[in-house]
Amino acid sequence: MSASTSGALASVYAQGGWMQRAQLVTGRSVTVQVWADDRSRGAAAMAAVMAEMQRIARVCDPQRPASELAMLNAAATARPVPVSDELFQLLVRAHAFARGSDGAFDPTCGALTLAAEPPGGDPADEPGLRALQAVGWRHLLLDPATRSVRLARAGVRLDLTGFATAYAIDRCVALLRRQGIQHALVGAGGDTRLLGDRRGGPWTITLRDPDDADRVLALLPLQDLAVSTAVGHRREHRLRAPVLDPRSGRPPAGLRSATVVASEGITAHALAKAALVLGVEGALKLAAAQAAVDAVLVDAEGRLHVSAGLQNLRQAPPAGRAAVRAGAAPQSVA
Repeated sequence: MSASTSGALASVYAQGGWMQRAQLVTGRSVTVQVWADDRSRGAAAMAAVMAEMQRIARVCDPQRPASELAMLNAAATARPVPVSDELFQLLVRAHAFARGSDGAFDPTCGALTLAAEPPGGDPADEPGLRALQAVGWRHLLLDPATRSVRLARAGVRLDLTGFATAYAIDRCVALLRRQGIQHALVGAGGDTRLLGDRRGGPWTITLRDPDDADRVLALLPLQDLAVSTAVGHRREHRLRAPVLDPRSGRPPAGLRSATVVASEGITAHALAKAALVLGVEGALKLAAAQAAVDAVLVDAEGRLHVSAGLQNLRQAPPAGRAAVRAGAAPQSVA
């Protein structure tokens, strides 16, 4: 290769542009998109994102025996267990969301999740009913003075899987910002966090019918926000659901999906799960009680319901908020 050819390739590689990388982390596909003026810097930033996602999985994955959360689950029913400041603060936030949603979101649902995992498993059968007795956010006891955690009932098992993923996404966006990235998307599963806009226009999040992926229900133009979608039962898997009601052990029946837009990922994630459990009326009340939180709900008949904030901002959304354009389904506004 001639020196001139090598220099030309280096010049092309250094030009700005959109870059994307995807990788599996604890079974979830993590996607990061960035705009970088220098592509080598963009590649390094995306690698840092994946490394941070892996680091937090090593702390919070309940399926990894050596993770801090798994070791906490194994010991904390017998005695208070001191934990890292990171895990303690994450549990403080999860506990607050559980309390604020009256248990519709509950980080102690691990035993229930395990009971519903076998193929054809029904959370209402005998193992599921036994597991339900070990679910309840009031069993999670946090001592700030000693930074320790106690699980007050035998069989209680913490599961922060989705919540920790949303937290990791928040951390990754902060990391990208520190590295000088101004436009980016980081997503995993139903959780997405946006940094800036898409260079002159908003990012567009497409909401689809959980039972028909070809049916677009709404488009959300967003910037500098987080969005999370929790999905309820689907027609082909009525007894299996990504989200179970921690209070009954059953899949939520009132909503097909709940999408929440908030300023940070962990807020959007926790409130989306709670909204799915609470149904249309309860979910809209929950969104209205929060600062700068909006919701888009798909009920059991496929109708769309949006929070008042989204409806009011439909024509001229200011920066940092959202507008919604409805698709085929009618909409109902509280």
